[in-house]
Amino acid sequence: MKNLAVHIIIRLAIALVPIFILVNKKLNETSGNSGMGIDLPMMIAFGILIIWGIFMIFETGRFFYSKNNKMAVINLFLIVPVLFAFIYIGGM
Repeated sequence: MKNLAVHIIIRLAIALVPIFILVNKKLNETSGNSGMGIDLPMMIAFGILIIWGIFMIFETGRFFYSKNNKMAVINLFLIVPVLFAFIYIGGM
């Protein structure tokens, strides 16, 4: 049970850090055109979320392959809300 809690906390913490960065950037947005500047924190946050998503998909597949269905289902339950948050924040 302890390993399961650590598994969930680590993966959720890795996903929540870039989501908080994205939410903060979206809430502090100013109106008007600020030019064509590159927003480095936003780009890093999106990159981390994309890498996290790819890792989670491969890890879920590995868990299903090794007959560890409990961990695979937990990964799926972590992927879905993070994916919805990612899509919602990206569409704001």
